[in-house]
Amino acid sequence: MNASNKAGEIFAPSCEIEGPRLRLRNISIEDAGETYAGWMNDPEVVRHTESRYVRHTPSSIRDYIETINASPNNLFLAIVKKNDGQHIGNIKLGNISSQHSTADIGIIIGDKKSWGHGYASEAIDLLAGYAFNTIGLHKLTAGIYVLNQNSTRAFEKAGFTIEGILKEHCISVDGRVDVLLLGRLQSKESKS
Repeated sequence: MNASNKAGEIFAPSCEIEGPRLRLRNISIEDAGETYAGWMNDPEVVRHTESRYVRHTPSSIRDYIETINASPNNLFLAIVKKNDGQHIGNIKLGNISSQHSTADIGIIIGDKKSWGHGYASEAIDLLAGYAFNTIGLHKLTAGIYVLNQNSTRAFEKAGFTIEGILKEHCISVDGRVDVLLLGRLQSKESKS
């Protein structure tokens, strides 16, 4: 099975992925409230993201959600804690290539009280399993500012390995920084 064979099912409005503590579900414009906008305007939350260059409002976030949900090459999901239903962040499978069976993963845990509890690595692993077993992708990648050690650990915990470094590739609040390139291949076990 490859991504192009499943495209009609991948982006169905009812996409839900369940894990031990988290549920990943399609994000909707109803999620674009003051809390979400607050995450995206918090310098600490967006410190290592390209989102830090833009001032966000619930309206701009709704526009983004509508655009990304209309794209056939992206799957944008809310990260929700199963025990209380709290939306704590978002995860995206982007630049999905049916030709190469690859995609990128991006994640943000916006709720700072949820930092340090392993939610990011659980969400990454859940989405990777879906990407490999349901969509049929072969490889996933991620790019992380070298200073973002928490994200690097979360991806490594979810089975990603560092494949390369782009030297002085981005400008951060700390000046020019390297970007780590991480990848995870579909394992033989996930093909079964």
